[in-house]
Amino acid sequence: MATIVHRRYTTRATTVATVDPRAPGAALANLTWIGWASAAVAIATLIVQLVPLTSSGALSDANRVGSIVVALRAVAASAAIALPAALELGLKDADGRVPWLYRGVVLLALAEALLFGLGQVSQRVVTDADTTDPRSLIVLVFSIGSLGAAILQVAGAWSTVDGLADLGARPRRAIVLGLPLIAVAATIAGYVGIVVPYMEGAIESGNVPLTVVPLLRLAAGIGVSALLVALGVRLIDGGIRGLRPRRAWMTGWIAGACLVGSVFGEALLLLPLETLVVPLALLSLTLEMLGWVLLVSALAAGLGRAAIVDVEPRRYQTRWVRYPGT
Repeated sequence: MATIVHRRYTTRATTVATVDPRAPGAALANLTWIGWASAAVAIATLIVQLVPLTSSGALSDANRVGSIVVALRAVAASAAIALPAALELGLKDADGRVPWLYRGVVLLALAEALLFGLGQVSQRVVTDADTTDPRSLIVLVFSIGSLGAAILQVAGAWSTVDGLADLGARPRRAIVLGLPLIAVAATIAGYVGIVVPYMEGAIESGNVPLTVVPLLRLAAGIGVSALLVALGVRLIDGGIRGLRPRRAWMTGWIAGACLVGSVFGEALLLLPLETLVVPLALLSLTLEMLGWVLLVSALAAGLGRAAIVDVEPRRYQTRWVRYPGT
């Protein structure tokens, strides 16, 4: 007479990741009109900003440091504008799969494009205007435009931070809040020596109402610094956690470290330093440039695919199986 014997065995469960099986050259098909516009504007802004460096005297001893600063800022701004294109290259239908991350990078790109436009107008159109008079209409327009760009940066950085959290980059609350607060405190401490004399001069001249927009711009800039630190912390956490794709998140890990370092470097520059000002400024700008460029590389390599790739692909299941006894 046959008997039923229960035996338990363990098997490895395989997780199928729904990664887009396109060839690298076919990734251009992922780009929407926003991605194409982002890539085109990024290339155009980079060319426009680097063209003056082709002059004969750009690399002379007197202009060398200034040319390096212009180049670093140009590459950083163009990389920030290219963020939407990079995200779409690395993830098909990015606007639907990672909506908060997508909105964030689009807002950051719009902010940089707006700042670029304001800079070009001030250099090429209103070169004869008096920008030292706070009562000037030109100064007011540029202040409002700069404030609008800062608000876009705050919204974009906030949305990007939330998008990275949705991908699994969730460090401890003490870290993700503590480091930005330290950056805010350091930045405010550096601005005290600038804002106090500015306000004293405004009170003496009777231009206190005209200081509202610049002060709001300053407050928004401090908020951007804090959010960039939070963004860097989440990128670092994602790399440490081992989120996949590994190459993309390791690149993001380095990008996050560069962004955090650049923010604290800018805070140190606000202090009354007597030496090492130029090397520290170049180091901060270099870290900022590397942070944005590496973030573009990480997004293009598929950092956003962490939303559709299982973080723990290997696990074991225990099953009970019935075998007929002998």
